[in-house]
Amino acid sequence: MLTLSPWGVLGWYRQAVKPQSVQEPCLVINVDDGRTDLVLIGSGRILSTRSIGQGAHDWAAGSETTELLFQEVDRSRASIRKESPDFEVRSVVLTGLAGSSAWSEPL
Repeated sequence: MLTLSPWGVLGWYRQAVKPQSVQEPCLVINVDDGRTDLVLIGSGRILSTRSIGQGAHDWAAGSETTELLFQEVDRSRASIRKESPDFEVRSVVLTGLAGSSAWSEPL
C-alpha cells in the first residue's frame, strides 16, 4: 500500500489544482486507505500539517462519518489559528480514494 506524505500532497496540489480555482491558504484533505492528512498550503509551500491515523476504511465504518471527519477538520482549523494567527483557511480541497467524494459537499 502506498500513501502520500504531506510533501506528496503538496506535489499533487502544485500539479493538479489550478491557482484560480482556490483561495489560499487552502486546506487539502487527503484521505488514503489508512490515514488522513490535512495540509495547509499557501504560496506553493506547506504552512501546517496534521495527520490522523484513520483512513477511508475507518471513516466508512461508521454512520457518522461526515460528522467525525468534519470535527477533525474543525480541530485542524483551530490548531492552525492557534499556531499561526495570521493564517486563516480560505478554501478546502478534498482528495484521495474514490469513496471520499461523498464527503466533499458537507465539508
